[in-house]
Amino acid sequence: MPSMLELYNQDKLINTHRDVEKPEYETNLRILIVDDEAGVRELLGDALRIAGFETATAPDGMSALTAIRNRKPDLLIIDINMPLMDGFELVERLRSTGDNTPALMLSARA
Repeated sequence: MPSMLELYNQDKLINTHRDVEKPEYETNLRILIVDDEAGVRELLGDALRIAGFETATAPDGMSALTAIRNRKPDLLIIDINMPLMDGFELVERLRSTGDNTPALMLSARA
């Protein structure tokens, strides 16, 4: 059975000829996606942009801290299992500085 990412990539290749329609509305909400897998970052980013959100990505917790300092997001989507700094440590560091940005935690493990 193909994975979600494989299905997404197949659809992306098949549908590259059509333009993605702009959403009927755009929000000013900025979402930072933090995941060490490039395919996951791309999949989530594309889906959220189509839905009208502004997105930014970071490949790990350290990069996320830098991105957050440069431009504070309204929501974080964070992978739990990442090298260097896992998602829990990232949230702990943010909370210890008083940053209470909402965070949605993701995991590929069942």
